[in-house]
Amino acid sequence: MKNIGHYFFIALGASCVIFAIYKLLKGDYSSGPIAGPIVGLALIKISLDKIKLQKEAEKNK
Repeated sequence: MKNIGHYFFIALGASCVIFAIYKLLKGDYSSGPIAGPIVGLALIKISLDKIKLQKEAEKNK
């Protein structure tokens, strides 16, 4: 349960990517659908890296 914030950001990042793809398929070519996947994937990567660092820190205790 300690990582619930990280899991929330992973879900938020995934929803950003999915929503951006949906907007692109609808024909909206503004900056939102283009920046959405970048922000979403960055949120996912940062959260996964933090979870990995926490697991390594617990392992090295």
